[in-house]
Amino acid sequence: MRPRRGAAKGVELGVGPLVGAALGVLIVAALARWVALPLERHVFDGHEALYLRAFLGEELPTSAKLMPLPATILALLGRLSQDPETLLHLHLGLGVVCVALGGLAAARGARPIAGIFAGALLATAPAHVAWSASAYNVILPQTLLMGALALGGLRGAPLYALACGCRVELALFAPAVALLGGWRLALGALGALIAAPTLLHGGGPALRPLGVVIPANLQLMALAGPIGTLPGLAAVAFAAPRSAWRPLAAGVLGFVTMASFDDLGDRHLLFPAFCLVVAAARAEGVWRIGLAALLGLNLWGLSTLSQRFYATAQIYSEALPAELTTITSPLPCVEVLDDPLDPRSHWNHRGAWWGHGDWPQADGVQASLCWGEEAAHWAWTSRGLHDRALRMRVLYDVEPFGVLRLPGGPRVMGWVRP
Repeated sequence: MRPRRGAAKGVELGVGPLVGAALGVLIVAALARWVALPLERHVFDGHEALYLRAFLGEELPTSAKLMPLPATILALLGRLSQDPETLLHLHLGLGVVCVALGGLAAARGARPIAGIFAGALLATAPAHVAWSASAYNVILPQTLLMGALALGGLRGAPLYALACGCRVELALFAPAVALLGGWRLALGALGALIAAPTLLHGGGPALRPLGVVIPANLQLMALAGPIGTLPGLAAVAFAAPRSAWRPLAAGVLGFVTMASFDDLGDRHLLFPAFCLVVAAARAEGVWRIGLAALLGLNLWGLSTLSQRFYATAQIYSEALPAELTTITSPLPCVEVLDDPLDPRSHWNHRGAWWGHGDWPQADGVQASLCWGEEAAHWAWTSRGLHDRALRMRVLYDVEPFGVLRLPGGPRVMGWVRP
């Protein structure tokens, strides 16, 4: 973030041009979701399938992954239609509403044009676009949170409470929310109590020691999308004025908070990414070059998302480098998995690399480790395996050495080194 000395203020847009620009942003948001994505590939899979069952009025299991408040909302909506495509399009529409509310939230305490810039960045943010095309419990609470921030103060607290009731982890953002909307707004974090009984009954994942998880996850800001990459962070630092310290601090605080999650994914970082968007959107004059860079990064990310959105094994196979050789079992290594809950998880071997714990053995000899990437890792799906693949490639040196041709599709095997 650079100081602004004599930065040009620019020309203030009138009401007409502002309304036209806002409509343009919403059109872009709609096109990014309904046109850019190959929606015909979408599958209600994993935890998202539970919310489809709620929408269809089916009997539901007790699960910490199925929050009662959003499930009830979907069950009520399901009385109007039993078409799964309707559920998908409802969430796509919510994504556009979320963009609009995010723009309004960004404009609070700033010039109206900041809301337009923020809306444009949200409209094209790949993670935001992708989660708009999912019935999983992500875009609904995010939309409620944006509405809360747009209102601010006590007026927005009920919406923040509903957001936390839908997705409990949003309550952990209370200090960051207070930076943007005031401490009265942060009182809405108490809404997380709505879902507390479900979490206590369903249990939660076993946690790795925070001393292992946090240092690993702090390297994964790229999960937030293009804005979390080095070029994206540089663009934010270039664009954000000194007066944007609150959204910048909220973004950093939000990311550090989420870094304590074992299975950190892009869905957890939508709010911290929004905070960085708000900071950059307040750019003035020549510093708006940073905004243009962020928009370019988003469009590049959207093109990649369009290719990988629920990509099939055949699409993945066609994208593999031709020079990869076919290999067969048994593998010359101990295969580790990216699932943090599996006993063979990579988390269980990091301690050995950091000077404590046992290195995996094979026949009494220190083993080489390998990891296999499949179509589910390369594709974007609501199961979030693309997040785990990024984690493996960021935290370790993964060197592909061959491909297993399996009935379900290819698995690219790579040596895993710290």
